Amino acid sequence: MSEDPTRRDMLARIDASWDAFRAAVKVRRGQGFDATTHSGWTVRAVLAHVGAWHDATADRLRRFAATGRGQPKVEADDDVFNARVAAETADRRDDQVVADLDRSFARFRAAVGELPGFSANDDGWVEAVVAGNSYEHYTEHLDELRAAAPADA
Repeated sequence: MSEDPTRRDMLARIDASWDAFRAAVKVRRGQGFDATTHSGWTVRAVLAHVGAWHDATADRLRRFAATGRGQPKVEADDDVFNARVAAETADRRDDQVVADLDRSFARFRAAVGELPGFSANDDGWVEAVVAGNSYEHYTEHLDELRAAAPADA
């Protein structure tokens, strides 16, 4: 099977934005994940949130690959999903948060890489879901991570 240029371009964009996001995570790790961001979440919650959306999106993409149809979110209300993730991960150790984040990214990226050829028949669903849960999502939270004051400040 030849490489789909759309998928190749999408993976390149995902990887470039992930590298920037992951570099910010590395810097934050040295400062701890208890700092509160401008959204009111801890850094820990932001990272768990990104990882949870990776996992949810990987599931949706795999169902799309099997059916050829766009798939609903795993939970209809984003705020409920986000709050649940933040609560479930509030006591997680920093090293576990990073390990979960990295695992979720690998799972998400693999799901994108396994997609069948892109077509106009998906009405842009794949691109929108991938963008919203990767490079656009990383951009959304990157400044938040960088701006969070250390917890002891």
